[in-house]
Amino acid sequence: MARPRIKIDVDEVRRLAECGLTRGQICTALGISDDTFARRLKEEAAFEAALASGRAQGLAHVAGALYQRALAGDVRAQTFYLRSRAAWNVPATGRYRNVDDAEDHESSPLSWSPALIRRILDGFRSFRPQNPQNTQNPAPASGSRSPLP
Repeated sequence: MARPRIKIDVDEVRRLAECGLTRGQICTALGISDDTFARRLKEEAAFEAALASGRAQGLAHVAGALYQRALAGDVRAQTFYLRSRAAWNVPATGRYRNVDDAEDHESSPLSWSPALIRRILDGFRSFRPQNPQNTQNPAPASGSRSPLP
């Protein structure tokens, strides 16, 4: 006689994956073996979809928080974001190199200075779409700074 099938809550799998738990940690939290987990991934499309959507949702939350901190002026968040998403790097010399300083624009990696990043982000902060019907968020008085809406 076969053992009864273990009931696994798919919503719990999604929630645990969203929190960033590894496959082994999810197994431990659910009280199942890695073999059972692997078998369910193969057998049940909903199980695999829950795992994938949970991971994606967790990444989206963290990436969104990082992006908001970068826009708010956090230089560390800006640097991390640009290094991981825009192939920005710092040469071994530790000096930032501007694209205009490169001799060969085609073969040199893109590298921006912190001052250039601040100028770009300041430009984004001061940008206000022209919408005369928008009375909920009036433009700030000149000289005052406000975060992006």
